[in-house]
Amino acid sequence: MSEITVKVSKWGKRKNLAMFYICPQTGRRVMKSTGTHRLKYAQKAAGKWEDELWAGRYKPASKITWAEFRQRYEDEVLPSLAAKTDEMANTVFNAIERLCNPEKLSHLTAERLSYFQSKLRDEGRAEATVS
Repeated sequence: MSEITVKVSKWGKRKNLAMFYICPQTGRRVMKSTGTHRLKYAQKAAGKWEDELWAGRYKPASKITWAEFRQRYEDEVLPSLAAKTDEMANTVFNAIERLCNPEKLSHLTAERLSYFQSKLRDEGRAEATVS
């Protein structure tokens, strides 16, 4: 991605400030909420988003595949955790893949996770491990 600069602005009558950039490929404005009405925090959110765009890490939540999410989690989060926590996360991820087989992270809705819990109960898992 070249020449991406995320800017902050007030957008309509919305409470929160918006951040946006012009997509170099399409020339279209790509926009999302900063989640705050305070300029200082909005600029911080915009800087973080710009860093993600430049590093190629940003994808809208609806487009992140399960495999991409899992790989990123294993690369960025698990190394800072205890070995047992790493093992437990991999066990949970494997069970999700086995029982739900999500293609995209957005496919793991509340309904799918409820289904996942019911399947774990059907397998005889202890309630403490299911909820």
